[in-house]
Amino acid sequence: MSIIGKIKGFLPASSRSLHGMYGEVLQIKEIAQILYDIRGMLEDHGQRLWNIENRLQEYENQLNAFEMQSNEMLWRIYKRDGEDVVDAKKRFFKSLDKAEGLLREHQLVLKSLLYDFDNLCKANRIEYFLATGTLLGAIRHGGFVPWDDDVDVGIMNEDIDRLKDVVSKDGRFEITDIFDQYVFCRQVRFKRRDSGDNAPFVDLFIYEYSRCKTNRDLLQVKEVRRELMDCLEDDSAKEGSLHLLNTYTYPENEEAYVAVSRTFQEYRNRLFEEGFYCSKENACSIIWSIENLSFGDPVHIIPIEYYENMRTCEFEGKDYPILGNSEKLLTQHYKDWLKIPTDINTHYRHYDELES
Repeated sequence: MSIIGKIKGFLPASSRSLHGMYGEVLQIKEIAQILYDIRGMLEDHGQRLWNIENRLQEYENQLNAFEMQSNEMLWRIYKRDGEDVVDAKKRFFKSLDKAEGLLREHQLVLKSLLYDFDNLCKANRIEYFLATGTLLGAIRHGGFVPWDDDVDVGIMNEDIDRLKDVVSKDGRFEITDIFDQYVFCRQVRFKRRDSGDNAPFVDLFIYEYSRCKTNRDLLQVKEVRRELMDCLEDDSAKEGSLHLLNTYTYPENEEAYVAVSRTFQEYRNRLFEEGFYCSKENACSIIWSIENLSFGDPVHIIPIEYYENMRTCEFEGKDYPILGNSEKLLTQHYKDWLKIPTDINTHYRHYDELES
């Protein structure tokens, strides 16, 4: 069932003209797309292009107005007496059906893996927290976002080696640690031992203790990251470069792995020397590490208090650690995270494709 169909099921019959409004929005979107296509063909025709730009802006304004009106009408109809709109939105997302078919089977494997990861970390006093889409799912859905297919957690860089040691002694699991040459980042993943390259895994996002306080500080960190990427790209372009042996540089490719690791460590050391990274005792924040930060990512400074005052949130029937004030972090990362996603219809149709 489409999301509009699901919403209509909550509305009284007299209010289901919402579907008609949605149809008008789709028509405007189609017209706008046609105009965008025409614009591409008329790049060299100044006056016509200027006119099309104005029309596109008019249609964009109409789309925004339709969206605001329909959202306002939807939530006012949907909320119960005495319930505010925010609580109504939370209730709506919690009511969405879980994924079905192959996607749900995949999620259940991930659920079991996260359960084991949590127990392993707790037994060895290794701190971590749910992050990005998994955090969104925990707070908004109480479990997986119905169309999500991975698990993301955050962990401090200084805890990675300790986690690797614990995992190696356990025998049931393994940590894969590779460098992705497409985006020049480090991918650290927790998975069942000998489960294969395409087996489900928990993605570990690496964080650093930091003295960063302002966006200007973050921009300077990102500039160092840009220089790191330039360095790796220059190395990759050299004749006989070790970095071009594989799409991913695995530890088994020891010579290349050591070379790339050394480069990452040099730039990480530089951020310590310049005062952006620091010890836990001197930190006022935590930020994504240069090792898994893509330059365009919307990375934010997380006050150290959020890390020091973690709480728990239910995810698929079990409580897991999340950062304090995680709702604010979701707003920074996703803007209005209680807004119905514009691509939700696509995700719901995808369930049928998985089952076919």
